[in-house]
Amino acid sequence: MKCTLPLVVTTFTALLLAGCETSGTTARIQEKSATYAALAPEQQQAIQAGAVDIGYTTDMVYLALGKPSKIETKETADGPVTVWTYTRFYPTEAVAETWSVSRYEPANLQVLFYQDKVFDAAIKVERPNYFDFYRDRMSNFEGNATNRGLLGPGPAVPPASTPPGAMPITPPSPTP
Repeated sequence: MKCTLPLVVTTFTALLLAGCETSGTTARIQEKSATYAALAPEQQQAIQAGAVDIGYTTDMVYLALGKPSKIETKETADGPVTVWTYTRFYPTEAVAETWSVSRYEPANLQVLFYQDKVFDAAIKVERPNYFDFYRDRMSNFEGNATNRGLLGPGPAVPPASTPPGAMPITPPSPTP
């Protein structure tokens, strides 16, 4: 009986500590440790905070946000755009502050990739009378997507037509 109690306490403590260290982000960082190690310290901090920025690769977004609920490819005049959708997404503190949304309300997040790099994102919170970024961005999908400063400065090249109040952004030119 005396030998069993320390063994049970030790096992319980080990399981408790192991459970604290295996957050989703930590597990993904361990899974793709070579990719994570090659990133700049600022990018590593952003990924640990669950944030993404313009120019991030699909691997970097996976590290920060995990596996998307849905992946779609849409054909545009500039070429294919890949859309990762996260449904019932609960923003991290960093994302909530940047996008002015609550951390406690589920939202739909879409990350748009052109040539495997983020060039835009949109978030939709299910609330009555809330300005609907998601619908505006998807209706403007045929030409150039717009960035209203939700992610960061990014490249700003005016498209043929820009919605009022929108900061224009176009995908980067293909490299030779």
